[in-house]
Amino acid sequence: MSKALYIVLILILSISITSAQWVFDKDFVKKPQPHGIVVDPAGKIWIGYYSYTDTIKNAAGADVPVAPIWVYDNVNDTDPTLVTFLTINGRTDTLNFYCRGLSLDNNGNVLFSGSQVLYRINYRTLEGMTKYLHPATGSLTKAACDANGYVYITKVVPGGTPLVILDTNFQFYSNVLDFCNTIQRSVLVSPDGKDVYIGTIYSGRNGVRHYHSDDGPDGIYAFVDTLGTTLTKVMWAQCLDWDP
Repeated sequence: MSKALYIVLILILSISITSAQWVFDKDFVKKPQPHGIVVDPAGKIWIGYYSYTDTIKNAAGADVPVAPIWVYDNVNDTDPTLVTFLTINGRTDTLNFYCRGLSLDNNGNVLFSGSQVLYRINYRTLEGMTKYLHPATGSLTKAACDANGYVYITKVVPGGTPLVILDTNFQFYSNVLDFCNTIQRSVLVSPDGKDVYIGTIYSGRNGVRHYHSDDGPDGIYAFVDTLGTTLTKVMWAQCLDWDP
């Protein structure tokens, strides 16, 4: 390819990128403090809230507090399904704690992060599949999942606890970091598991911290650099995600 043609193609690409703008469409739903949103492979929209609670009646007729996940069939759905209970291995948990993040696993199922607990929820049936209880109390970050099904997660305020890797059964596999001393709400991983990104806030070391392992979960991750920082600006990376 000639240098002139190459330059023309770069200019066309640059113009296309800079001309693409987000345009407001409509208010989809209005509720206080959404803290997780994800679209599953069937096009359903899942939303979890940071502090929204409701009440439902139990079998005895008493009010039970819940913090449900709202599942909409599409942006025009005005009657969403509320996920309030999850039964896994014969045990039923009430979702009465707040959402700390939603993401998808490698099969499109929903990963729900809460206070100390991570659930995998079948996106087709809305039923619980797998549960992980973190050994330390406190809110968990939004989880990340690579193409092989390994799940990456840590605490929002870890206090030195690790950034762990779980296998497909949510059993401990290895660590990205043995001691994670930053504050973050979101973790992201490349499909091959070799690159892990942590969106840090409050820590004085904000931005997106990048770690790499040549062997993915079977290797040792090393710090590469911090994205989103300059001499005058530092990004507060509240939430990370891949585009389609």
